[in-house]
Amino acid sequence: RAGAVLFPMVLPWLPTRDFSSKGFVLGGLVGLPFAIAALLGAPGPTWSTAILALAYLLLMSPVTAYLALNFTGSTPFTSRSAVAREISTYIRPMAGIGGAGAVLGIAGAAIRLLGGL
Repeated sequence: RAGAVLFPMVLPWLPTRDFSSKGFVLGGLVGLPFAIAALLGAPGPTWSTAILALAYLLLMSPVTAYLALNFTGSTPFTSRSAVAREISTYIRPMAGIGGAGAVLGIAGAAIRLLGGL
C-alpha cells in the first residue's frame, strides 16, 4: 500500500529524481518499523530474527519501488523514452533485491521452525 497510496502523497519530498529510486527509499522507510518490531519482538537475539528483519527490508523496498514505477508515465514531465530507460535501469535490481529478500524470509522462517540458532 505504501507504493500505491503513500507514494503519491510524499512524492515531492522524496530525495531522488527517478520514481523507482524514490520507491526504494520509501519502501525502506516503511519496512524499517517492521524490521525493528521483528528484532524487538523476539524472545532473544537469534540469527533467524536478524534474517527475518533483513528480509522485511529487502522485500518491502522493491515492491514499493515497483508500485512507484507505475506512476512514472503519469506526470507531464516524462517522455516515453525516459519511462523506458527507467524501467530498463531498475527492473533487474528490483528483481534481485526482492529475490534475495524472499530467500532470506524463507530461510529465516525455516530456521525458526526447526528450533532456531
